[in-house]
Amino acid sequence: MKRLVTIIAAIAAAAMAFTACNPKEDPVKVKTEITGFNDFVIPADGGSQTFTVLGAEAWTISKSGLDWLSVSPVSGKAEEKVTVTISADKNTGENREGTLTLYVGSETKTAKVSQAAKASLAVSGAADNKVSFGFEAEETYTLKVVSNVAWTASADSWLTVSPASGNTGETTVTVKAAANTGAARSGKITFSGTGVDNVVIAASQDEYKEKGYLTLDESTPGPGTLPAASAEPFIIKFRTNTEWSIAVKDSWVTASAASGQPAPDGAAVTFNVADNENPEPRSTTITISSSDATVPAVTVTVTQEGKPEVGGDVILAKWTLTDNQLNTVNGATWPGTSETAGLGLAKADPEYPGAQFQYHATTDNVITFLISSDTFGQYAFKPTTPGDYIEFTVPVKDAPAGTKFALKITLQGTARAARYHTFTYLDGTEWKLTSADLMPAEEVSDAVKEAVGEANVILKEYNKAIDFNEVFSISNPIKNGELKIRFTAKGGTSKSYTIGQSSGMSSSSTIRMRYPSTIEDTDNTNPDRAISVWQLAE
Repeated sequence: MKRLVTIIAAIAAAAMAFTACNPKEDPVKVKTEITGFNDFVIPADGGSQTFTVLGAEAWTISKSGLDWLSVSPVSGKAEEKVTVTISADKNTGENREGTLTLYVGSETKTAKVSQAAKASLAVSGAADNKVSFGFEAEETYTLKVVSNVAWTASADSWLTVSPASGNTGETTVTVKAAANTGAARSGKITFSGTGVDNVVIAASQDEYKEKGYLTLDESTPGPGTLPAASAEPFIIKFRTNTEWSIAVKDSWVTASAASGQPAPDGAAVTFNVADNENPEPRSTTITISSSDATVPAVTVTVTQEGKPEVGGDVILAKWTLTDNQLNTVNGATWPGTSETAGLGLAKADPEYPGAQFQYHATTDNVITFLISSDTFGQYAFKPTTPGDYIEFTVPVKDAPAGTKFALKITLQGTARAARYHTFTYLDGTEWKLTSADLMPAEEVSDAVKEAVGEANVILKEYNKAIDFNEVFSISNPIKNGELKIRFTAKGGTSKSYTIGQSSGMSSSSTIRMRYPSTIEDTDNTNPDRAISVWQLAE
């Protein structure tokens, strides 16, 4: 028994010793482990991605700028390993991104989440994706390319695209077509980019056409001024490669054709003219137009004389010599600076087209012209050198041999202006005096007569106006031609019988051409206060 007690005691002591050497250990603490939580890129078409969280403490997730992103779950307990899924739908807008923040106890970790926009390529500026060009290399189309991918453009060889490639953003592109020398043609411009459908612009170009033209035939002169009665039909010839039409402003001229087909070898249209029953001349216009609006029309003016009074004299030209009239008819640059620039040119009143007179100088003297210094109306000039002349040119339609004409004019010489002059007219090829030579009856020496030669105009009284009504007849008929009359300085001075030539005349002395002094016109309204040329009935 004693021995058993001893054994039990020994076992108990051993057990106590073992317990003292092996105390109980504390539980092992879990460490935070986060796997796959880096920056996330979600495809443009949408999708999902995952990461895992094993937190030593409870955790949560927050989003910033990520309304478009789903996160599940957004929190978890400590010491639980959880898989978190993030997902987004297809991106139909612009590139987008935001931030995920993971909180584990006092620890924080962030990751960026981004999603690109869906690849896109758009081209604007071509209605219905079509462009068309004329046959000439003139037109240019401007297109706008908007893309979020790099792109390139290709086209048919007759088309040029610039630039032919680009990156993201907006790019302005020009498209040009080379000139087409043949048939109509078609092609395309293709814009391509990675991940996008091609954009195709259809292109077309017109066939080549010869540039339109319309020209008068230079071999066909204009109709000129037509007689009042029994005017012969006249023809206008022209060439055009387009369809054409004719419009006559007034009904007294009629055309044999109002329109026609292209006539590159020439077209000829005949025009008939009705008699003018009115005493006043009249004018109208003929306009030839092309069907091609880019081709300028051609206009021809037709003038017809007024009907003459039966058995009466007909006035061929009239010059109303007032400052206003001369400047209105001849323009603000009157009287010109040289013969080629219209020196002293005076056109007749507008109702007498083509009639005019002009000063012709034999020296380089500067000629001064004066008009309307008094109520008479006048055309004055100084100085005058022997040989200087004024030539009247008057259109005449029909004047048989023997026809008489008259020049009605008043002349006045001041101080030492030229004394001796001639009125002559051109009869065929010969210049003839309009009236008898007065020099044989002039009481001057033979030397003066020899020096002057012929003179049928003598201004022998200082500053006195002398009326002239020079009547003469022609031996050679005039048909659609001109009557020419000259007033020529011969020599001497109006104050004396001195021949003098240029040295005997004063540079300050003036010769005035006026309307007849017998006309009464106290208020400048008499229509006859003018120099005039007449065709006489008898």
